[in-house]
Amino acid sequence: MEIYKKEWGPEEDPDGTVITATILDDGSLKIDGTDYGKSARGFSGGEDYEYGLQISADDVPAFTLELLK
Repeated sequence: MEIYKKEWGPEEDPDGTVITATILDDGSLKIDGTDYGKSARGFSGGEDYEYGLQISADDVPAFTLELLK
């Protein structure tokens, strides 16, 4: 599920970020992000840059509480 999206810069070549989150079958939480545009090209040399993390099912409650602080 897409949880965040933001674009900035010129319409013809915007920079942007898209963040998605997925609860996996084992109860863990997978968060992925993609940055694109000039800022991604400057950082990675490609049109986009992908990254992510996975939080184990046991750690999801503590992670959620941290988000609410």
